[in-house]
Amino acid sequence: MNREGRTPSVKDRVDFLQAVASGKRTEIQKFKDWFPDLSHKNLQSLPKYARWRMESTVWKSPNVRPSSKPMNDRAIYEEMLRHQLRVIWHRAITGDSPKAPATRLLSEVREFQHLIRRAKGGTEPGPDVAVWCKKTECALKWLEHNTHKLRLCAITNCTQFPYFIVTKYRKKYCSDYCQEVAEVEYAVERAREQAEEKKAALLSGQGSKTHNVSPKGRVRIREAVKARWNKYRMKMKRSKNT
Repeated sequence: MNREGRTPSVKDRVDFLQAVASGKRTEIQKFKDWFPDLSHKNLQSLPKYARWRMESTVWKSPNVRPSSKPMNDRAIYEEMLRHQLRVIWHRAITGDSPKAPATRLLSEVREFQHLIRRAKGGTEPGPDVAVWCKKTECALKWLEHNTHKLRLCAITNCTQFPYFIVTKYRKKYCSDYCQEVAEVEYAVERAREQAEEKKAALLSGQGSKTHNVSPKGRVRIREAVKARWNKYRMKMKRSKNT
């Protein structure tokens, strides 16, 4: 079976959902056939359809801001899908019945493919045959049963994947990068707190506490932490390759 006919792996489905919801690049080779061909002249009403769809009560959320005006037809469709996924994400996080809009989105994707087919005079494949529709449906069916795994990265203003899906190793942060940023932020905050405690102790006349750990001991602790991180990264790398 050729590549286009294959059912996307769970990893591909997760990558697709995270990329669209987070506003990452989806025009890359990996996702080129996950989007419909919207170049036909009879699809000029697409922007109006997309706006009407996003104004539906189902797709309104105080946590999801309207997107900027897209530059082309593909971007219009992707903006619509991103908006809908983000609404599902926030409803999942707040416990507001996310499965219902996930199921609704499945039916809307099929409806959208029927719209394209009619506009092209029946020359476009039906939803059960169109490659992009089959792949998107596959991802959305997975999402429908896994909305409990939807999360927002704990790093404020995350630039990686602010909308991410939890895994065995990713519960709070979307990536190793954000995990390390969080640890640095924690270390800086802890150092600030210790400095304030020391200053307060000096002002109160209590003096400063003597470190129980020698300089060499602190070096050994840092090396041990670094070794644990390297071990964790190697474990993550092996799990990705298997």
